[in-house]
Amino acid sequence: MFKAQLMKETKEEQFKKIVAENGDRITRICRYYNPDEEDQKDMVQEILINIWNSLAKFRGESAVSTWVYRIAVNTSLSFTGKAFRHMKLQINTDQQNLNILLDDDELEAKINREADLEQLQTASQSIVGDR
Repeated sequence: MFKAQLMKETKEEQFKKIVAENGDRITRICRYYNPDEEDQKDMVQEILINIWNSLAKFRGESAVSTWVYRIAVNTSLSFTGKAFRHMKLQINTDQQNLNILLDDDELEAKINREADLEQLQTASQSIVGDR
């Protein structure tokens, strides 16, 4: 019945009605998936674009609210995934900063142990290779 009702309205009217009825739900979903207010606004816009682009494809097999919910969740997951992939871990590895984290005596001992282990591994590989 709702699909028949939607068909009588223009796309703009349908969209406005869907947003009016589901706007709070969309906002709550965005808030759940991302704590940053600016990202939430971007997510809402992306969800609204996806609703607009998918409006003609709505078949009426489910409630409009269910359809909107799925679009909102899928878009939020996609948005969150993109944001995660774009995050970069930056580490300043200059010697002075590393020395702040490690005691100099410990650092030298660890470097010496690593050198010893590398020599041991090289020696063991040559012994195994000689067999």
